[in-house]
Amino acid sequence: MLSTIFIIIGVIATISVLLKFFIPPQDDSSKSAIQKNQELTQDKFDYFSHQGKIAYQKKQFEQAIKLFDSAYQAKPQNVILIQKAGCYRELKDFEKCMQICNAVIDEDQSFADAYLMRSTCNLGLNNKRQAIEDLRKFIEIEPSK
Repeated sequence: MLSTIFIIIGVIATISVLLKFFIPPQDDSSKSAIQKNQELTQDKFDYFSHQGKIAYQKKQFEQAIKLFDSAYQAKPQNVILIQKAGCYRELKDFEKCMQICNAVIDEDQSFADAYLMRSTCNLGLNNKRQAIEDLRKFIEIEPSK
């Protein structure tokens, strides 16, 4: 029952985003071209990131990677890279997962989820000390999680 509700919510969200792509607003003459472009960019980001999450839940990790790439192209955000890294982790490609986590950490040392994801990659590679170090850093940044 609960999974059916989540599927319905996902379908409604998808339809909502698609309608924004194909049905222009009635009167948006007051908006600048920059504002319109920003809204379209956000809509693309929302659509691709949502579809990537759905593919991930369905364990379609290769498809999720492509969708997360599209979301990142629309609007570069580290959270999307970490979601993509999670796909590689699930595919047991720990090296690729680590590369992504390292890139995120290089850009933002306070992005706690990157340390948590890298910790799981280190465990997958049997690097227990590094995994513990990453977990400590994660807890240092996000003590409430």
